[in-house]
Amino acid sequence: MLSARLMQRVEQNWERIASAVIEQSRRDTHIRHYACLDEAEIRARAQDVIGNLGRWLSRPDEAELRHRYRDLGWCRREEGFPLEEVIYKLQTIEWKIVQYVQDENPPENSVQLYSELEMSRVLHRFFGIVVHSVVCGYQRGRELPLAKPSARQLEVV
Repeated sequence: MLSARLMQRVEQNWERIASAVIEQSRRDTHIRHYACLDEAEIRARAQDVIGNLGRWLSRPDEAELRHRYRDLGWCRREEGFPLEEVIYKLQTIEWKIVQYVQDENPPENSVQLYSELEMSRVLHRFFGIVVHSVVCGYQRGRELPLAKPSARQLEVV
């Protein structure tokens, strides 16, 4: 079972995690194209993903999740982002969430350790679905023209 307390701490500290993602993005040569995105846009998207992570992880609507991230893949392709950078950026977000959990919430007993491991497991599954969906949207954009997603559909990173 996913720890509500741990999830709440992650959601409440979304800005700190987003700052770590932004900082790494500026230094990391693997995601050069992300330098063109406005920091406010990145923060807003990070707030939507990290700030609502509990909803996504505890009551996953996999169809909605896949739809949103296929649209993101399509949009990033249209914006000229290389697919490997889009995937690396998503991995960076996952890594920073896990790093926050490990650094800021050291387990004091076996139940807390189990909660941390469970969170890592659920996050990994979540980001696995996200990455697969982004790739599908990106690739599908090469093969078939998609209707441009609405701004509402792109509220997630």
